[in-house]
Amino acid sequence: MAADAATPSAEVLAAVAQSPIKGGLCVVLGPADAALAREIARPGSFAVHVLAAGDVTAAREAWHAARLSGRVTAETWSAKHLPFMDDLVSLLVVLERRGVEEAELLRVARPGGELLEREGQAWKRTIKPRPETMDEWSQWRHGPDRNSVSRDSLVDVPKRVQWLFSSSVVLEAADMVTANGRVFIQDRDTLLARDAFNGLPLWKAALFPHKELGIAKPPALVVAKGERVFGLLAGGRFHALDAATGRPVLEFADAGKPSTVMLLEDGVLLLGDDEALRAYDAGTARLLWRETAARAHTIVAGGGAVYYIEGNDREGAKAGDLSARDALTGKLVWKKTYDWARRADLASYGESRIVFEVRRPADWKETWLEAARKKADNFQLVVVDAKTGAEEQRLFGVGSTARHGEFTTAFWHKGQLLTEARTPKGFGIAQYNTADFSKPFDVFQANYGGDRGWGHCYPPVLTEKFYINGQLHFTDLYTRTQTVNAITRGACHILRTGYVPANGMLYTFPKHCVCFPMLNGNIALAPATRSAVPPESHPLERGPAFGAADAGASGADDAEAWPMFRHDEFRSAGADVAAPTALDVRWSTEIAGPDYRSGIGAEWADNPWTAGPLSAPVVAGGRVFVAQSDTHRLLALDAATGKERWHFTAGGRLDGPPAVHRGLAIFGCRDGWVYALRAADGVLAWRRRIAPDDRRISTYGQIESATPCAGAVLLSRGLAYVSAGLHPNSDGGVRVACLRPEDGELVWLKKFDDLGFDSPWPEPFDPRVKDKPGLASDPWRTIRPSEYRHFDLPVRDGDAIAVSRCTFDAQSGAVELRKTSGYYTTAAGAKVPRTAWRYTDVQSRSPLAASLGASVFSTSPRQAVFFRVDFVPGAKFDGNWVEVKHEQFKAGLTHASSKLFAGGAKWSVATAGETASYPRALVALRARVFFAEPGGTVTLRDAADGKELLRTKLEPLAWDGAAAVSGRIIATTSTGRVVCLGAR
Repeated sequence: MAADAATPSAEVLAAVAQSPIKGGLCVVLGPADAALAREIARPGSFAVHVLAAGDVTAAREAWHAARLSGRVTAETWSAKHLPFMDDLVSLLVVLERRGVEEAELLRVARPGGELLEREGQAWKRTIKPRPETMDEWSQWRHGPDRNSVSRDSLVDVPKRVQWLFSSSVVLEAADMVTANGRVFIQDRDTLLARDAFNGLPLWKAALFPHKELGIAKPPALVVAKGERVFGLLAGGRFHALDAATGRPVLEFADAGKPSTVMLLEDGVLLLGDDEALRAYDAGTARLLWRETAARAHTIVAGGGAVYYIEGNDREGAKAGDLSARDALTGKLVWKKTYDWARRADLASYGESRIVFEVRRPADWKETWLEAARKKADNFQLVVVDAKTGAEEQRLFGVGSTARHGEFTTAFWHKGQLLTEARTPKGFGIAQYNTADFSKPFDVFQANYGGDRGWGHCYPPVLTEKFYINGQLHFTDLYTRTQTVNAITRGACHILRTGYVPANGMLYTFPKHCVCFPMLNGNIALAPATRSAVPPESHPLERGPAFGAADAGASGADDAEAWPMFRHDEFRSAGADVAAPTALDVRWSTEIAGPDYRSGIGAEWADNPWTAGPLSAPVVAGGRVFVAQSDTHRLLALDAATGKERWHFTAGGRLDGPPAVHRGLAIFGCRDGWVYALRAADGVLAWRRRIAPDDRRISTYGQIESATPCAGAVLLSRGLAYVSAGLHPNSDGGVRVACLRPEDGELVWLKKFDDLGFDSPWPEPFDPRVKDKPGLASDPWRTIRPSEYRHFDLPVRDGDAIAVSRCTFDAQSGAVELRKTSGYYTTAAGAKVPRTAWRYTDVQSRSPLAASLGASVFSTSPRQAVFFRVDFVPGAKFDGNWVEVKHEQFKAGLTHASSKLFAGGAKWSVATAGETASYPRALVALRARVFFAEPGGTVTLRDAADGKELLRTKLEPLAWDGAAAVSGRIIATTSTGRVVCLGAR
């Protein structure tokens, strides 16, 4: 029986302190005890979410006052199921069972996570067992054999996102290992520990600078096992750290400064530096042996031995010495000298053999001028007998899915050697029996479902079932079925680790390039949930103000209002109102918010779905409405004074401002619901869930729906439209809903789950070779779509409603994909780039654009100009925007806005440079244009010729953080202020 609400907080805190779980996501099923949740979160490693039976308003207010909003959250919850995705919760504290079955509690707990429940006078502690079919990835290339094959049979084609965090926290050049429910990431000489199942940060430690090791690029220097993680710390000493807390527990004396770290199966820790190899007992730090080895490289272990090469042709060596030593004693077993060993980069052990991956010679540009030498040297793999060191076979003509053929990869799989191979229809897999490496016994096509299979900056990886490469391309190694679900792709990775399959999931890292409209960031992807999924439903809840809003209040029909994000249904950021005659600060209101300086709050600042600490403002009915995104609060301020009128806390982040309609403020929330509040006082009128169910994941350091609603609802012709989702290929697709704003009734709800990956580009964009369709089946690999967003806010496009390049009939919701279309059409016939505002994690930046009537204002960053274009009714315009050709790039025409500029501008004026050509806010007014530079300078310009009329300096504005009403500009800043500019 669970503890009741009277369980003293001190007893709960003592029980939590004794848990082996020291951080991640803590869920409390019990009363909304503000002090208890605050104290659980106080050490800094837990994000806390309370599921309470009663009202949570007071607790939320207390946490906000303590600057803990967003890190400590609560909601009223009475259902028998819990609102979390499978395997998400690190620590589940049950104070009130409330009819929830233990199976449901364990469903949401992560493997290795703890269920803590009071039984009488004692605490029952249950550790969720880790499935035997779930594998770890405890060191680079999986294990000491450096054979990149995971034994995780739960890894399958990804269908959903488990967690996602910022690209700036961990870069693409990072290396990740995972053990015992945690991931450990080596990035920029820092070791970061995070929960493997929710991605939340646990601790970090400074590592020894890799450049002081004489290494230009950081190698994989961290290994983990159980409750220990091993690494060379900033002070130059090698330690074992407590995996839960990051505290040093063992020091390895005289370990040197290793550039190779490897943990062998028998508990031997192997360290290699420029001078020697050292072996230690990993549990006691006792030195087992030390042997001189000059700049040993290509180190691999297996069969009780350690294998390594001395000599590198990049350092002038003419040959390489390949040695084997006993792993426990260091005794030399054999030593061989091979010419090719000097150019071996990587190796993997299996079946009592080592396969070496051999690159071209360092001096190939000279030596390969001789055809015979090139023919003799141009092999990619060498198989060596691990027992004797004898060379068994050189493999020529091995395929490579590398962009420039810069690496080949081999795998030991189920008693066979697998390599990549060329087939008549693209790349495939070659299988070799260990009895005969001279030729493959079979070659079959792979990595072909919608992809030619070439051009990637990372190698494939295997599980025992799948070959995984490309853009989430999976080939079943037994049925040879090829499947692709392109949510994202592997990382352009210097350590040759595009994907890490472990913990039943597939981990990947940020990308600096864009091959297709993809989710970016540090991502854990999972297959379809193994537990029963509730039927899709979209319940409506009515609040105290239902039917009691002031229908005559200001809103979208008020000419003096700015009633929704970017003013109107065309997201024009333009209003036919008088411009201010001065840019004086009439009033300024600072909105107290969370601490963004450290901890998890520092990661929130880089969320690409939010505009900053505050959203863009909207103005209606004498009030300014802004969302404080990370505290989940919507605030209404007096438009004349800036004083707060009211605030409301929702169930998740608000990534945009509301739309105001007939006395209601309507907004989407990243908890998956749409809310409508009475605009006069913030009382709930209604809310409806757009997400198909109530299961949350971890996104940018907070708990959100797997189908989060965009904040900026669109009002058009008396109806409200909202988009929800992360990516069309994830979690069942993007939902787009049409509702009646007055009562929340659904008019229609449609899914957008196709970006056109499986259909060719129309002429003239289709690059396929017409007489060889098999060699170029997928133009996405030869066309890199520019500014094609995988998700976006709804906008009116002609008579339709558009979300990115997918349009919906406004009345019926009928869907049409316009994947070549880079512009939408306003009522006046202007063509506005679909990227006219900042939203979602699109890799390439796009400049803002504003329109008023037939005029469009924007910038062409590469040419550092701000311009105006006027559209003539009926004039032809090519609205296609697919890719940037080489000649366009050279000419600086790299954005959809640049195409407008190239077509003929009414005027253009120089900006302060390319960076200054990405304005933070841009507003078109009657005869004037408001332009906010990235650094905080704001100007008012003449719309007739672009000349500057007024200038002032503020802190940088929030993205799209300006609204105009007669004679005033209302702006939100990147520091959390709301300011009113105009003549005093």
